[in-house]
Amino acid sequence: LEAAEGIFRLVNANMANAIRKVSAGRGIDPRPLVLVAFGGNGPLHAGMQAAELGIGRLFVPKLAPAFSALGLLLSDHVVDELRSYVSPVGGVDLARVNALLAEMEAAARRALGRPARLGRLAALCYPGQTFDMPVPLEARNGTVTPQGLSETVERFHRMHEELHTYACRDEEPILRGLRIKAVATDEKPALPRAEGGPAAKARAGARKAFFGGRLVPTPVYDGTKLGAGATIDGPALVDEPFTTVVIYPGQQARVDRFGNYTITLGTA
Repeated sequence: LEAAEGIFRLVNANMANAIRKVSAGRGIDPRPLVLVAFGGNGPLHAGMQAAELGIGRLFVPKLAPAFSALGLLLSDHVVDELRSYVSPVGGVDLARVNALLAEMEAAARRALGRPARLGRLAALCYPGQTFDMPVPLEARNGTVTPQGLSETVERFHRMHEELHTYACRDEEPILRGLRIKAVATDEKPALPRAEGGPAAKARAGARKAFFGGRLVPTPVYDGTKLGAGATIDGPALVDEPFTTVVIYPGQQARVDRFGNYTITLGTA
């Protein structure tokens, strides 16, 4: 058991380090954030990972094992149309830009075949940069004017400074391309509500589980019988049809109206 726990802790430490690497690479401190656990195994590991990262809250969706599929089901339909157009912003041919945008908008609407919201973006960069930034393109009634282009350039400077900590306002940006993003929104299915009751009525027994180097008598709950507002103190196990939510010692889970679990952390 000690060896198995050691392997489990090592796995979680490695995953926590991967989260640190990704977040630190973007200048983000994960500690004030909420960790979302999904997939069939996510709720097994997340409580320990959150503790490892110093994160104080954890969110486990009721449909955690099918969370990616749910995201696809709830997503809007999106079509992107892109065209290359390279020019310093001072030399942009607005007539050509507007003609390209109109052509792209028509193509996006045809591809979706339904009413859509349109977003217009310009790919801008500073001279010498090998990457560009998509910047919302200011357009009046669907037409880019000289003033709209100037406002777009100023927005690019601000966005670049926010993302990269500096802006080169004395340099003329380069327009490298245009993009139309068309979004059609479908009716979303209603999520099922948690129809169960308090934790005491969802108690399904107990078994010994290995926490902190020793076997601990651990209550087990039937997740399908938990209702909104139910709270469970760790250590505890919640059995769902396709996953198990582990609530570690010092943690507490609360069920919301959709059956999702919000877990607040102490020391796991």
